[in-house]
Amino acid sequence: MVLAITKAAMDAAPQVKEDQHFQQDEFAAQSQKVNAYWASHLTL
Repeated sequence: MVLAITKAAMDAAPQVKEDQHFQQDEFAAQSQKVNAYWASHLTL
């Protein structure tokens, strides 16, 4: 996938490390945060 996004927007995006573990409720909260960020910064 290629994102048409500025470097500044990519740098400001929430970071999720590949070895980061979450409890189910923490995962849901983090997912909402990530989804909200990208929903406001991407146009389809």
